[in-house]
Amino acid sequence: MMKKITLLLCALFTISLGYSQTLPMDFNGSIAGWTAGDGAAVSNGTGNDVLEIVGAVGDWDNAKLTFATPIDLSDDANNTLRFSFQSTTAAAGEIHQHGVSFQGGGGALEANFISTGTDVVDVELNFPAGLTSRESLVIFVDVKNHGAQTATGGALIDPANTNGGESGTPGLSGTYIIDNLTLGATVLNVEDFKSLEFRAYPNPTQSSWTIKNAKSVIKTINVFDILGKNVLSLAPNASEVNVDGSTLKSGLYFAQVKTEAGINSIKLIKN
Repeated sequence: MMKKITLLLCALFTISLGYSQTLPMDFNGSIAGWTAGDGAAVSNGTGNDVLEIVGAVGDWDNAKLTFATPIDLSDDANNTLRFSFQSTTAAAGEIHQHGVSFQGGGGALEANFISTGTDVVDVELNFPAGLTSRESLVIFVDVKNHGAQTATGGALIDPANTNGGESGTPGLSGTYIIDNLTLGATVLNVEDFKSLEFRAYPNPTQSSWTIKNAKSVIKTINVFDILGKNVLSLAPNASEVNVDGSTLKSGLYFAQVKTEAGINSIKLIKN
């Protein structure tokens, strides 16, 4: 059975985003804005719905995400990084060490995570309170020792942040895929969110969507395009909300919906 973890990717990429608190990316049909570096290669994957990175067996193969506006990490309730991660080339039982770092004016905030074989992991990295803004996010594939970890939680090698001496796995770089990259408050799992009787319809639509939750009040809705630009923001404080998409171009969007029970991002399609 495959496991889940929320992780980061590696190989050098750069993307510009226009919002600071969340990263709702599922890479469905597009990796627009991403570029590879340090000898790595990047693609949309064979299923055209993930970010695939092929490492170059270097010490610090990485992927870099540069924000159009520095990302604000000061709110401890909204600085947890999550994503799914998988090696498609690792041998059964083989452990690989990876790293992630927010970088910029306030210095680097670093954390390690691991993957085993080709297991899927849902990585969740909780960064501490009292931080400032950072200009970029760097995800490393197979790395040497990444230093003592700043974050806690998820697939960390050293959850207590006490050991900076792991040997690392820089010679094991292979092919990795990443999906569902988010930054924000606690996100409900699928079953929890379904239990709230959450609905978005019609979807696809040619004009507007109705987002409804019979058991919880919807506090805010923020809609982003595939490049991360915030195109709509609502604060309805209601259980049923009309989201007018008549002025939006046809394509894929992501709605970040905040209720009293948590936050989730869902796909919206405009025909």
